[in-house]
Amino acid sequence: MLTCEDIEAKGLLAAIADIFQEPVAAGALLGKVGLRSATLPQFAQPTIDGWWQQACREIARRMGASGLSKWMEAVADEYPADNRFAEFLREGNCSGGPRVNRRPETAGLT
Repeated sequence: MLTCEDIEAKGLLAAIADIFQEPVAAGALLGKVGLRSATLPQFAQPTIDGWWQQACREIARRMGASGLSKWMEAVADEYPADNRFAEFLREGNCSGGPRVNRRPETAGLT
């Protein structure tokens, strides 16, 4: 079962914090998994890394491992240039097992 600790251990939580540093982009990403950023403290408070850690915990609390899987899939789809997310999904770390790239235009990036 996927946990926030798994995501953090692979360095993906830090990567998300590096990629999604704007509140609009962060809110849009969370919206793809059904979480409103309004349920979290003000963006980047106290830090961006801490905010994303809190977002991860909130996804896990509200939606469990399937919500975390959906979140990782959303990040991989939203930011295909960073192959760490696609690799994480291909390794079968998410609840649906190994995942193939659903976006043909990004197939050569991994």
